[in-house]
Amino acid sequence: MIQETKALQSIYVGLDISKQEIEICAINNEGKSLLTFTTSNSRKGFHLLIEKLMHYDQPTFGVESTGPYSGNIIQFLKKINAQIVLTNPFQISRLRDVFSKSVKLIQLMLMLLHKH
Repeated sequence: MIQETKALQSIYVGLDISKQEIEICAINNEGKSLLTFTTSNSRKGFHLLIEKLMHYDQPTFGVESTGPYSGNIIQFLKKINAQIVLTNPFQISRLRDVFSKSVKLIQLMLMLLHKH
């Protein structure tokens, strides 16, 4: 279960998932970057993610629905009753067309989450 010990602020957490690792970026309601790091795409990495976020009030996680690489983290987040927003790869692709190709996937995901 995600702890709400300090409940500093609500945050949006974008997860860019690959076979070996997960790139994580968290922003607050104003869009200010709070945290960026990379962890392994494994149970150990999932626990590290939650450990780093435990001082925030109920994070909202954005996960691009891309198939096998995202399945384990989605199941893990569901087990701890986390709020999850699955982003559509087509939406992300369209945003990338509107913005620069240099804008990272995770930044686009956070834009969608922030509007959510």
